[in-house]
Amino acid sequence: MSDRARKAGDRQRKPINETTTTILITLAVYKLVLIGIGLWASRRVKDEADFLVGGRGLGAVVGEVSRLSSTASRRLQLAAESASTMGIIVRRWRRQQDAAD
Repeated sequence: MSDRARKAGDRQRKPINETTTTILITLAVYKLVLIGIGLWASRRVKDEADFLVGGRGLGAVVGEVSRLSSTASRRLQLAAESASTMGIIVRRWRRQQDAAD
């Protein structure tokens, strides 16, 4: 058995310290809060329209901010896709040029 394999097998688990415990408790509380919000919201939603448009009680400003953020996200995604496509094309073209030289 190599020294490296022996060292990997000899490793012991580190004990859980106070920071790790705090992080785990915080995540558990966060998860419980999310479940609570989900249960509360599920009781308020009566049909599909309530779910999709928030019962039409959000207002024009919130609706417009939502529309703008989704539009910006879509544009950024399309720009990233086209940029990566161009990057691949340029990289392949350069490889062909290097191979030709």
